[in-house]
Amino acid sequence: MSYRITNAYIELVFSHINEQLLDLHNYSSFFEGTLLNMRKNLSKSADNISSKLPKRYRWKAFDNIGEHLFYIDDLFPQIHRSSLFLTIYAVFEFELDFLCKALRNYYKLNLKPSDLQGKGIRRSENYFSKVINISFPTNVKQWRQICTLNNIRNLIAHTSGILLLDNQKYKEIKKYIRNHENIDLHVIENNMTFLRLNEKFCPSTVGTIKSFFHVLKTIIGKKLQKSS
Repeated sequence: MSYRITNAYIELVFSHINEQLLDLHNYSSFFEGTLLNMRKNLSKSADNISSKLPKRYRWKAFDNIGEHLFYIDDLFPQIHRSSLFLTIYAVFEFELDFLCKALRNYYKLNLKPSDLQGKGIRRSENYFSKVINISFPTNVKQWRQICTLNNIRNLIAHTSGILLLDNQKYKEIKKYIRNHENIDLHVIENNMTFLRLNEKFCPSTVGTIKSFFHVLKTIIGKKLQKSS
C-alpha cells in the first residue's frame, strides 16, 4: 500500500471522527436549547395562570410548577449530560483503538492491541508508543485533561457520579474542577459529593478530544511520511 493511499485513508478516518464529534456537539446544543424553551414555556404558562387569579392566590401558580422546574433545571439536564458524556468518551476510546488496528494493518504487525495488558485509552497509548513506535503525545494538555476525564467517566459509570472524599482520585478530580467552570461538586453528606455537569461540559469535552485528535493526526502523518 502506497503512502498516498494510506494518507488518504487516514484523512478519511479523521474526517469521520470530526463528523461524529460535530454531531455530538450539535446534539448537546439541541437538547440544551430544548430544555431552555421548556423552562420559558413553563414560566409563561405560570404567568398566564397567575394573571387570572386574585392577587392573594397568584403564588400558587408558581408553587405548582416547582416540581416541573426541578425536572427541567436539575434532574433531566444531569441525566442528559452524564449520558452524553459517556457516549462522547466511548467514541473517543473506540476511535483511538481503531487507529491502533489500522496502523497495525499498515505496518503488518503481529501484536494486536488486545494482546497488551490493560484496557481503554491506556492500552491504546501503550500500543502507539511501544508497538507502533509512535511518539504518543502524553505531554500535551489535552491528553492530561482526557486522563482526568477518564476518571470522571469511571465515576459516572460506576457510582452514578457520587464521589467519596476518601476516593484516591478525589484530589485529581477536584483540581480539574477548580480549573473548569463547567463542572462542580454538590455536597450530599459529610463524606459524599455528587458531580454536577453544566451545559458547557459536553461541548468542552468534544473540543478537548477534537483538539487531541488533531495533534495525533499530525504525528501519525509525519510517521507515515518517514516510512513511505
